[in-house]
Amino acid sequence: MKNLKIVSLIFALSTALLMTNCSSSDDINNNPPGIFSANALGTGIDSGNVEWTEAIDPDDDSVTYNVYLEGELIAAGGTTFTYTFSGLEPETIYEGYVEARDGRGGTSIAEFSFVTEPEVIIFNVDATWWFYDQYSEGGGLRSLFRGGFVIPYYEDATTYQIEILDYGWVSDTYSIGNTHIGSIYTWTNDSQSTPIGAVFADQPSDGDYSAALTSTSVNTIGSGFDVALGNYETIYGEARVTIIIGN
Repeated sequence: MKNLKIVSLIFALSTALLMTNCSSSDDINNNPPGIFSANALGTGIDSGNVEWTEAIDPDDDSVTYNVYLEGELIAAGGTTFTYTFSGLEPETIYEGYVEARDGRGGTSIAEFSFVTEPEVIIFNVDATWWFYDQYSEGGGLRSLFRGGFVIPYYEDATTYQIEILDYGWVSDTYSIGNTHIGSIYTWTNDSQSTPIGAVFADQPSDGDYSAALTSTSVNTIGSGFDVALGNYETIYGEARVTIIIGN
């Protein structure tokens, strides 16, 4: 009886080993999905779209796709050939890959990369006037009038641009108009040139910018001060500002 139990145990172990070998043989003989490619279709400020070709399996196994971005599994088990990423950072390089899986341990991958678009801020501003500086002179104040547009400072801006759509003034004594329409000025936080500059003479380096299209210097006790003030108070105009934000 004891010998019979031993024989039965040996038979069971042999059967299990044989089944294991057969299973391993199946895995060894399995062919992974074929070579395929992945490419970026397009990007936005915070998004990217990727497509890939079909990975043909030589064993005719059903193939599904996992999508990875920056080493993180984003989507698993899909059967379509596109994926759209969202919630990304502007102007950033992203790398990833698509993994084709045949369900039997066979895999193949196709890599991709893309760069998201920079953040772009576009808005219109109205023309205005201001005193660039005033200081004591001969019992009055030397007043430096400026007319044009004021543009906000952005610490992370890589490029600023202003396009003059309309600008001028109208008063009883003097008028100008339309001489700057269509003009485009571009600058950065590190480099500006006329007519782009500081709004005020004593402002900090991270202060707002001005596109000063008109300037006048007159003393408050001079006969021309009221005339100049009247002119600047009638300034009108509009400009389109484009600011590109970078990292």
